[in-house]
Amino acid sequence: MTLSDVNVLIDQNIKKNIEIFLSTYLVNFVSTENFYEYPKYRTPVIYESENFRDMLNYVLENNGDYTFYFKNKDQGLKFKEATIKINKDNSLILSLSTQAEYEEITKESLSNVFSTKYVFITNDIPPLESKEDILQYFPRSAKSPDFEE
Repeated sequence: MTLSDVNVLIDQNIKKNIEIFLSTYLVNFVSTENFYEYPKYRTPVIYESENFRDMLNYVLENNGDYTFYFKNKDQGLKFKEATIKINKDNSLILSLSTQAEYEEITKESLSNVFSTKYVFITNDIPPLESKEDILQYFPRSAKSPDFEE
């Protein structure tokens, strides 16, 4: 089964929007990390925790550049995996991995919940690190998302 990532870019009210994402879409999800460290895979370790909430709060308070990964405990649902990517420019990319048949309904749902046009589908592209990266990767055209600059 091939999954597509349906992403939403948020560049304001980061903490509030993470809480909305967690409570709206990630109810049956668990973090795939057993141990968190910040910054991930870099030295030296500035802060470490085994608790998702502690790590999230630390990253948010310190304007971190970090990615959290989640897996759905109930594999029968349309969302299989999720990602919360806090970027270096204080923007946020929230992603839901779903089957192709659910792409458009997921895109519409994210757009409505977060009241934004910054919703896009990715398949096998490099990780995007900022709002600027997204706007460069998806230049204005008939095939790209309708981003407002």
